[in-house]
Amino acid sequence: MNHSRESEEALARWADGVLQQLPLRPAPTALAARIRAAVERAAMVPWHRRPWLHWPLGLQILSGVCGAAALALLWSLLLPGADAATASAVERAAGHLEFPAPLKALLTLVGVLWNAALVVLRELNPWVIAGGFGLLALLWSTTLGIGTACWRLAAGGLRQR
Repeated sequence: MNHSRESEEALARWADGVLQQLPLRPAPTALAARIRAAVERAAMVPWHRRPWLHWPLGLQILSGVCGAAALALLWSLLLPGADAATASAVERAAGHLEFPAPLKALLTLVGVLWNAALVVLRELNPWVIAGGFGLLALLWSTTLGIGTACWRLAAGGLRQR
């Protein structure tokens, strides 16, 4: 085993010596222009294709609220007894705050829609809900696969190798 390590080190020294004897190649003349064009293309990428931390602040907040609502829905479906305690805590917290009339109406509407969605989801069989999530996962993965295949086909990536 020690012999193979010594031979690998000797091979590495030989390769390093050969590579150092090669002449330096100058950079292509169009390299700076290509790099500048790549930076400009990256700056032109729409916000929804950038990482989440580079989204506009309002859309980050909106997506955070939507994510929190999805988590709250999941919480209320998994722990049906917890929604009463959560609702009373929210009502106590909201009792100390004074909202403008349009915001109060919007919050009331959201609360009514939320309770209606919970009633409908509680009446569904858990297997129907699980089947719906499974169907969504299947549709998403199929769309992803077909989209990838179309992109490769359009980009010329499906070549015989």
